[in-house]
Amino acid sequence: MTHDYLLGNAVLHARFIATTQILAKMVSRAPRALSISQLEDETGRPARELGKLCHALGRAGVLCRDGECLDRWRLAGEPSEVTLEDVFRCIVEQQTPARPGKPEAAASEVDLLLMQAMIAINQSVSTQLRRFSLDRVRASSSAPFPLPRRAALARGFEDEAIQDSPVHAAA
Repeated sequence: MTHDYLLGNAVLHARFIATTQILAKMVSRAPRALSISQLEDETGRPARELGKLCHALGRAGVLCRDGECLDRWRLAGEPSEVTLEDVFRCIVEQQTPARPGKPEAAASEVDLLLMQAMIAINQSVSTQLRRFSLDRVRASSSAPFPLPRRAALARGFEDEAIQDSPVHAAA
């Protein structure tokens, strides 16, 4: 039996799904804020995990606390401004926190090669994830759909744009 995990990492994959679920709930309730307990009820995930993920999304500028109740969170901007790339960066930063202290010994050539490869892989993943914004969640929760032509062209994804032709509209 094979398992499909983002970059072959089950922990990263689980965080990616959990974080995306949180954001999907935020989009469906926007502009209202949600509490950790509401998220717990709706996602079935533990409050502690949700709290950590919401704090990480807050540090990334994707979520912000509700002014009236600090236990409540809401999207910091429009759903179309948040992409899966933002989610990916948030969970990668959460997984690999900065380490204060003295610098490590000089990296070997193999370490540098692997680091360069990981940077290239992360850039490729980010490029693909940038194509998917949270405004897709509101319109369809089960299947991906093409971007509106204007948004696709603005992002440089002409092949993903919905055509404005009457023939396409009839299809």
